[in-house]
Order: sequence, then C-alpha cells, then structure tokens
Amino acid sequence: MDGMSLILGGMLGILAGWAFSSASVKEREASTKLNKVSKAKEELNKIEGEAKNNEEGSLTDTVQSFFFRLLGFAVIIVLGAIFFYSLG
Repeated sequence: MDGMSLILGGMLGILAGWAFSSASVKEREASTKLNKVSKAKEELNKIEGEAKNNEEGSLTDTVQSFFFRLLGFAVIIVLGAIFFYSLG
C-alpha cells in the first residue's frame, strides 16, 4: 500500500503542477493581451487628440485665410480709388 500511495501521490502532484503551470501560462497570456489593449487604447486616444487639434487648427487657418483675403480686397479697392481720384 505504501508504494501504491507513493505512486498515486506522485501522479496527483504532477497533475496539480501541470494545472498550476497551465493557469500561470494563461494568466500571463491574459496579462499580455491586456497590455496590448491598453497600449492600443492609449494610441487611439493620442490619435484622437491629434485629430481634434488638427480640426481646430484647420478652422483657425480658414478664418485667418478669409480675413487676409478680405484685407487684400480692401487694399485693392483703396488703391483703385486712389488711382481714379488721381485721374480726375
């Protein structure tokens, strides 16, 4: 009986060790996947922030361009008025 108990105990020990190592590997894989997801979320937030900054910058550029064109048009009108005034 002692030999049989020793063999049975060894088998149970091997089975418990295998289950523990399998759980440890699965936990490590889950941790790795979680880290990848976290990095992907950070990258997405970074890209989203850059897109918002670009959108705000684009609106600012559009408004600024409009006012510069308006200023250029006003300068041309003033120069035209001075030219026609000098003729008359």
